[in-house]
Amino acid sequence: MHIYPHIYRFSTRGSGRTGDGDNFNYLLDMPNRSLTEERVLGLKKATKESKAKLGDMQRSSVQDLWMRDLTNFLDATEKKKYQ
Repeated sequence: MHIYPHIYRFSTRGSGRTGDGDNFNYLLDMPNRSLTEERVLGLKKATKESKAKLGDMQRSSVQDLWMRDLTNFLDATEKKKYQ
């Protein structure tokens, strides 16, 4: 027996998308333990970090991005070689 049967009925109706826009049934299907304050704070922190990385990438030239990737690749192969 669900504590909130009306929410359960709503969350099990339909395919997840409607003709008038997105449906947020996936939020109703999430376990309650995933909706903790710590989880929300963690997601906000991850969002802030992702936005900072995106801004950094948008301000970088193609050559800078290529050199950064190449340096990371060479560092990774050097570490792997000495393991």
